[in-house]
Amino acid sequence: FVDASVYNPMLGQLCFCRMVFELSPAGGVIPTFFFQPIKLFETVTDEDSYYLMLLIIVGLFYLYYMRQLYCKYKLEGRRIFNEFLTIAQILNFLFFFCSVGFRYYAEALFPASIDVQGDEYLDALPCVNFKVWAVSVAGVNVFLNWFKFISILSYDPTFALVNITLTNSATGVGGF
Repeated sequence: FVDASVYNPMLGQLCFCRMVFELSPAGGVIPTFFFQPIKLFETVTDEDSYYLMLLIIVGLFYLYYMRQLYCKYKLEGRRIFNEFLTIAQILNFLFFFCSVGFRYYAEALFPASIDVQGDEYLDALPCVNFKVWAVSVAGVNVFLNWFKFISILSYDPTFALVNITLTNSATGVGGF
């Protein structure tokens, strides 16, 4: 294993590089590699501040929808869990907060100061893994948001026809 962490201060990105050289039983060497560029610090530039502000606004929307779902639960009880959209919305809440948690936990794992002239190796793999998981979970979160978006648009009669068509074709298309 050869691990290297390369930081580009102009881009504000860290690239974790892992190269593996495996000796095969036949005597050859099988090389594999893994390069993962990430933006490790998210509160550096003005654009990052805007992104953080948008993230807080979206988080407030999620808290509002959680409150709405809780009120619906108090009225209807466990029957609300029979609906697909309710389960998708609960998973959406979970994935959003997990994504934010992974993102900021990755930053917390990275040390505040690094001696660039020192001999100590900094293992950035856990930070990189949590950042990659955060992006992956956020991608699932965006996918689940489409279900809620389609259900909101179905209040329009024209789009309700599209929603009914998607609902009726879901079992046939779901396997695809």
